[in-house]
Amino acid sequence: MKLSQLNAEKIRTELTVEEVNRIVFGEWTDDGDTADVAILLGGNPIVLPDRARAAAKLWKEGRVNYIMPTGGVMWDSDRGRMSEAEYMALCLKEEGIPEDAILLENDARTTHENMVLCTLLMMRVLKLKTLRKVYVVTSPSHLRRSLDYARIYLPRVLEYAGYTDLNMPDGPENWPSDPFYANRVYREAELLHTSVTRGWTADIEF
Repeated sequence: MKLSQLNAEKIRTELTVEEVNRIVFGEWTDDGDTADVAILLGGNPIVLPDRARAAAKLWKEGRVNYIMPTGGVMWDSDRGRMSEAEYMALCLKEEGIPEDAILLENDARTTHENMVLCTLLMMRVLKLKTLRKVYVVTSPSHLRRSLDYARIYLPRVLEYAGYTDLNMPDGPENWPSDPFYANRVYREAELLHTSVTRGWTADIEF
């Protein structure tokens, strides 16, 4: 069955866990490559430390030169009130990432804007034309849709790939047992359905 053929209202009630996993996670695997920049996507503070650790792992392995935490939405967190990007920058520093490897994008309000404003930052700070590739780093359930936005908004001169840690709480083996993350995964399936019906995303066979 294709996602476009499914009534979106039935995603939470009629799909099996395996079907939801095929829709949301697809068949992602780490490509093992290197890139110039890791674009680290913001969100709810609950998920940001895990995302930051994934990006820090890329840097520690020598697979990226810079990490670009992006997101200007303000949240009340365990570290006080700050933007998504500021929160992730703190997490990165706690992971041992030096300040000169962190490029803060502190204005974006959506995943669409993350891609556009990170492109602008790369143009202004890193000489975009000299870059080869970026990784888009986020939670497992958010990755598929984020890569669709990367395809739409990132410049064609850049290669891009996704990076995540499937062991995060919203990973395919973990989310069914946690109501908070289950809601996030189902929500991503619904948003992917919207993206497919609007033509932003290729139809998904599940």
